[in-house]
Amino acid sequence: GNTVSVVDPPRFGVRVNAMDYGGRFTKERPPVMYVARANELSLREDEGASWSRRFVGPANFSNNGVDRIRDVVMDPLSWRIAYMVTRDRVFRIQRAGLADEQIVELTGNLAGLKATNDAAFGSANGINLQAVELYVGGEPNALLVAGQGGVYRLLGPDLYDGSTPITWSQYGEGLPNILATDLVYSEPGDRLVVAPWGRGVWSVPDASTSLPVAKFKLAD
Repeated sequence: GNTVSVVDPPRFGVRVNAMDYGGRFTKERPPVMYVARANELSLREDEGASWSRRFVGPANFSNNGVDRIRDVVMDPLSWRIAYMVTRDRVFRIQRAGLADEQIVELTGNLAGLKATNDAAFGSANGINLQAVELYVGGEPNALLVAGQGGVYRLLGPDLYDGSTPITWSQYGEGLPNILATDLVYSEPGDRLVVAPWGRGVWSVPDASTSLPVAKFKLAD
């Protein structure tokens, strides 16, 4: 921590909106880094390596809420797989950095699951996604997103190729029915932490017992 250096200089005056770093694939690779500017997703595979850049959606920088990547998380077992959210869409990038790289949309029925909007936000915000988190190691794995109405979950996100129906469900019935702004899963503590706007911080202990199951309701 004694030395700070710029690894990717600012470009076009577009700010960094999301980042994830430190990957694994057969062995640890701490320097791996995903960085999102507007709708551009950049990948650095190793320290000192060149950045590879691709656009999610239109092939240009976009600062509007529809296309701007708001959060990104990589698969902890394979850094060539990562998930990201914009305001109302969810994507997976797979085989990132390879010749057969592919971006798959996983939005599915998510927009239709949005609960009644809190009056403070208004219906124009739609699902208004804020964050994405991935749980691996269960049967199946689970992808979580935070947005208007709480937390939503997709089981087996790695199994979808874009050609089959994608079915999301609401997770943690009993969470405040407002905008969830962030969520983090801690593997060592097996705990999911959710931050709803203005309603404190909520914690789900032993989360691995509930994340892979079809329905889960919070206790009082």
